[in-house]
Amino acid sequence: MYNSSLEKLKKMLEEKKGESTEFQKSLNQDKFDEINFFLSKEKKIIDELEKQISFSKNTQTIIGCDSVNNKDVSLALIKFILNSNKTPIFILTTTNYNQFLSYLSENKIDSDKIFLIDTISKSISRVANTSNIFFVDSLRNLTQLQIKLVKLIEGKNSSDQECVVVFDSLDVFSLYHDDQIILKFVYSMTKLLHKHSVSGFFLSSKNPFLPKLVQFFDDFVELKKF
Repeated sequence: MYNSSLEKLKKMLEEKKGESTEFQKSLNQDKFDEINFFLSKEKKIIDELEKQISFSKNTQTIIGCDSVNNKDVSLALIKFILNSNKTPIFILTTTNYNQFLSYLSENKIDSDKIFLIDTISKSISRVANTSNIFFVDSLRNLTQLQIKLVKLIEGKNSSDQECVVVFDSLDVFSLYHDDQIILKFVYSMTKLLHKHSVSGFFLSSKNPFLPKLVQFFDDFVELKKF
């Protein structure tokens, strides 16, 4: 009877082990499928960017993309810029620097090669500038944002680093400013980047405001939903 109980227990443990192994295999497969899907999507976005984007100096481009893909397009754009041996200056309007750095780390992108201007964190916590992360009070202070960006661009130009400016979203500006102020700011930014011979990329979702913005840019790239 004792041996019989041991056999039953052994059988139960083997069954549990088998179930656990199958479950782990399933999890691994799901993870593998998820990574493959992401890489496939990322490649499609980069392929589209390569077809439609010019990195000639002085080119200002507005990229219309679905808001669902904003994060994916931002990541693909950063990789594309780095692969072109240029330095991204990324303006964060939709997420703070901590979240963004985690996202870069998850996707194996060296954050030391990227310069960030965070427009969010300073209004909610104490932060201090680092060698490649800079803070402005908030998107309400557009003058401060421009000054910070100009100083950064001039510093990079003096060190012969060719930089590319990316605004992760123009849509968020409407939470702080009316249409006329946004239009004036965007016009001013494109002129400023032209003056410093720096390419700029501005992301915006497909909304009624987009046609008004297009007039200030050299190129308009529309990406389908991926």
